[in-house]
Amino acid sequence: NAELSQEVKSVLSLQQKLTDVKRDLETKLQSVCDDLAASDKANSQLAQEAESMHSAQQKMEDVKRDLETKLQTVWLLAARSQVLEPDADTCAAGTQAYAVDSV
Repeated sequence: NAELSQEVKSVLSLQQKLTDVKRDLETKLQSVCDDLAASDKANSQLAQEAESMHSAQQKMEDVKRDLETKLQTVWLLAARSQVLEPDADTCAAGTQAYAVDSV
């Protein structure tokens, strides 16, 4: 009887240890899941920021092209109306797209 009682105590002790290990593993698993969720959220935010930066860069390039076109138009109109007499240095500093045939 004493031997059986000792075996029952041993089994109960092992069962408690298994319960503790299970609880510890569940806690660690939850921590890993939380970390993964935070990482996914951070990655998603980074992807959104990269997309926004790319969009802003594209808009800047569009504005630059528009400004270069408008500057070229201003130079052409000014040269044709002889308000300005641009020289090669001024044109090079402007858009490099400046070209006026002698009128």
